Amino acid sequence: MEIDREPEDLLDLTQAIECSLGRPGQRPKNAPRTLDLDLLYLEDLEVETPRLALPHPRLEERRFVLVPLVRLGPTVPRSDRFRELLEQFAGDEPEPRMFAESW
Repeated sequence: MEIDREPEDLLDLTQAIECSLGRPGQRPKNAPRTLDLDLLYLEDLEVETPRLALPHPRLEERRFVLVPLVRLGPTVPRSDRFRELLEQFAGDEPEPRMFAESW
């Protein structure tokens, strides 16, 4: 997929979607929420700004992120790396529940 937006523009877009669906702008850190959209990575791009870090700094620590990326297979850039990370995953996080096996 080709994206013609800058990373921080994508962040603004995801935050606008969250807001339009009821996520409050001000909230305690890690507060429960019905919707959380994160930018995980953009191919090999590395970004570090006060608002955005790419790749996501905790991407490798979250099974609920790695499992869907691996299930999408070779359509995802870096899928081999995500598979390796999942195979080595040592956290106690449960396997995420998938709502659909195919997209």
